[in-house]
Amino acid sequence: MKKTWDGYLVGPDQWSPKHPQLMIKPTPVDPQALKDPRPDQPTDNNFFTVYTNSGDGILGTQLQTFAISCNVGTVEVTTS
Repeated sequence: MKKTWDGYLVGPDQWSPKHPQLMIKPTPVDPQALKDPRPDQPTDNNFFTVYTNSGDGILGTQLQTFAISCNVGTVEVTTS
């Protein structure tokens, strides 16, 4: 009987060595970390694009006052 890499006792005809893909490879260490890796973003939050699903799809880059109205119908509830 032979012992396999995972601890089982098997006969000589069933024994096989541990497959290389099952061996853990050490991960390389980054020699130097980057300080603040993201670039600075501009703080200009005054303009944005407003999209809609009617018309051309774009209302513009400056949000102006507009009104929206909708109707969902009526609901009737009866209890007995």
